Amino acid sequence: MIRYLLCLLAIVYGHVLYAQNLSFEEVMDLQQKNLSEVKGFLTARNWEFLYTSLSKGRYSISTFMYKQEEQNKHTASYVHYAHSKQHDNRTINIQINNQDVYNQYISMILARGVTLIDSKTKRNITLSTYQDATFTFIASTYKPKDLTDTYPRYSLLILRNEDYKSRP
Repeated sequence: MIRYLLCLLAIVYGHVLYAQNLSFEEVMDLQQKNLSEVKGFLTARNWEFLYTSLSKGRYSISTFMYKQEEQNKHTASYVHYAHSKQHDNRTINIQINNQDVYNQYISMILARGVTLIDSKTKRNITLSTYQDATFTFIASTYKPKDLTDTYPRYSLLILRNEDYKSRP
């Protein structure tokens, strides 16, 4: 459930995103941190905390934004950090607007010796799910069809395997 929610968030925002100042290793580290550690790390890197929302009362989703250029509305990046107070579940979703950066993230995932466990395309969204011994990575791409929205979107969701398997 959480993976679909975060993938939907990646699409609904409608922004083209760029994660230029976070390496793959740093994103992986964020997945292991608690909310105050995530806030401290991201704000020190000039990310702005936007808000926290609740998902069906089970998860809190904290959203952070990084803006590269004030003049260009398509340069914002977003990190969505989902966490549960009842369980030790933590999920990180980063949205990227640069295909080269997205490809670097995918290369780093593949270097972990992951297995592709699922791949599907529906309504211009391609989801590829990879797993290693500890983590599940859901990489998504969205290619808009209409001419008013021409920027592709890329997103990477990272969660522990037990959280992926326990989804409703």
